[in-house]
Amino acid sequence: SGCGASNLRGFLETDDLPYATSCRAYHKRHKKALNDLAYNPPTLLVQTWPKSLAGGKHATLTESSFVMRVAAGQARRILVSARGGVGKSTLAKALEATLCGEIPTFRVDLNADVAARIGAGEKGNAILRQVEAKLALEARVSDRDSFRELLATGPFILLLDSLDEVPVAVRPKVVAQINEVSKKFATSAQMLIFARPAVLSTDYGITGLDAKVHLPPLTCGRARSTLRWTAGSDDLQTRTEQFIR
Repeated sequence: SGCGASNLRGFLETDDLPYATSCRAYHKRHKKALNDLAYNPPTLLVQTWPKSLAGGKHATLTESSFVMRVAAGQARRILVSARGGVGKSTLAKALEATLCGEIPTFRVDLNADVAARIGAGEKGNAILRQVEAKLALEARVSDRDSFRELLATGPFILLLDSLDEVPVAVRPKVVAQINEVSKKFATSAQMLIFARPAVLSTDYGITGLDAKVHLPPLTCGRARSTLRWTAGSDDLQTRTEQFIR
């Protein structure tokens, strides 16, 4: 068990918890996707950021630069927006795979996991309950209590995906739980919330945001870049472009 661990990372790296094994699997899968040219890291448009960035109002961050700045703790509460189908969940998985070996990182689906738990009438914070479930801690009271204590000292990252997919009737409860976690772990947690641009309210009612980035749709230029990247030969690229036209 994680009993006796002095910090969160040490607790998670014990052999009888699935975190380390899962992290290695995520990293291996992501590395393969990159090597197979099945994943094209995006460039993010920066809307707000705590520090000044090159480009000012038109600043952008490559995924690697974004990861570096997140790992450095430059922003604590980040809203990542994008239109449906652009790749928010894919980006969340990529960030998990990249960060989980460096900083304890937990990805939670706010619709499939959190809204479902709230709908089932579960008590307590459904976000934390889901993280504990992923770590197989729900029935291990002593280890679960140790984990909760270590979360207060952190550091850790929460990747909260699919907020826009939460039914409107349940969404205020989910947002309240996001804000609850944010307040409870104000100094130990970083939170990245993934959603479509908000329509019915400002930032969905999430409090304390200090950064906003936008994942743009695939441009023609990036599509051509991806095609060049994956085609493997000029001939195949030309034939594919002719087929698309």
